[in-house]
Amino acid sequence: MGPCWLRIEDAEFGVLNNASHCKLEVRASKPSKITPIESENSPPLTLMSIAMRTMLNVKENKQEILAISARIYQNISITDTSDPETLPCRSFTIIRPVGSQFPIGFEAEVKGRAQGLVKLVKSELEILSFFLAQLSNVDPDVLVGHQLEGVDFSILLSRMQARKTPQWSRIGRMKRTQWPSSMGKMGGNFFAERTLLSGRLLCDLANDAGKSAMTKCSSWSLTEMCNLYLPGTGRRDIDNEAALKTWATTKGGLMDYVSHCETDTFFIAALALKVQMLPLTKVLTNLAGNSWARTLTGTRAERNEYILLHEFHRNKYILPDKANSRGRPQVVEDENGDAENGDSKKKDKYKGGLVFEPEKGLYDKYVLVMDFNSLYPSIIQEYNICFTTVDRTKLVSLLNSLTVTIANISKVGR
Repeated sequence: MGPCWLRIEDAEFGVLNNASHCKLEVRASKPSKITPIESENSPPLTLMSIAMRTMLNVKENKQEILAISARIYQNISITDTSDPETLPCRSFTIIRPVGSQFPIGFEAEVKGRAQGLVKLVKSELEILSFFLAQLSNVDPDVLVGHQLEGVDFSILLSRMQARKTPQWSRIGRMKRTQWPSSMGKMGGNFFAERTLLSGRLLCDLANDAGKSAMTKCSSWSLTEMCNLYLPGTGRRDIDNEAALKTWATTKGGLMDYVSHCETDTFFIAALALKVQMLPLTKVLTNLAGNSWARTLTGTRAERNEYILLHEFHRNKYILPDKANSRGRPQVVEDENGDAENGDSKKKDKYKGGLVFEPEKGLYDKYVLVMDFNSLYPSIIQEYNICFTTVDRTKLVSLLNSLTVTIANISKVGR
């Protein structure tokens, strides 16, 4: 039922060699040798908050990594509610020049800096190699970011793949030599990226799980989150592309640019600790009995499914595996909905909402997109129309008066 301590009997040491990047590897001969231990004590975790800055390669029309900042919090208890500013941490930033070299005097500015390591490199490959070396050294349990899932993390993996970065599998804890075949294909990246991160948790403030923890926000931008949940911080919102062409071209401006990226790592970690994303998702995972990594993506339907699966298991039921969409037999129905005539066209059993065809062309006016989160539950709460809370006294009196009216009409008819 979610993350817990495990007791492994008759563990075989030395059988697995370099199957992962973990310090200790053991093998259990049977699943029955592994039993969960009920304990409220959770081990301390190592958190790494990440902020990235990218720039567009016009020739290849691809986003490339310009800088990566990270902040490390070690031995963090997820039940600790201390102020994030009081927690000990360290940070590092790797940056390469926008053009062929850094602004004059920038290297001297970096050397005279008191706090935070700033590593100056010449190429994107050096950024990726240094970042992976830090990952290997720190070995974080949780990676925290804003728009990390599906945006920054996708760019990071694609650049590792494009640059053929050595030891790229250290992004997770499983040792791999080949990239997943679905990497780079439309619609296949999400699950492949999650697979590569096996062994670490990905906590994103801007995905469904993060949005559900910060209900006050409307745009869920990092600046809005800081203003609402970290009052007094005053995060400065900048245009990255404009900054690289204007004020960040001088030594002082580029140092300010680095400081902005570095400070974002503090804001990201402070928000995750402030709204207690890890403790809340852990409780949900223990209730549903699914994977903590999946709960952090905001998968509500999967949690409901796992609750039912555990209940079936307790009642000694064995359920069949989920049907694969590729091997699923197609049901052909006739015009009356019967599946007897194989030559008839298949009819939709359920019809969804009306979807309009997009109008192709250039939009020179504002386009408004409205997306209502959890539409049906929100309507039920707003108008109090749930069958468990509706006031039935008025309905009873209305029904009685309607019955009397019908009876009088029937007498007149006679």
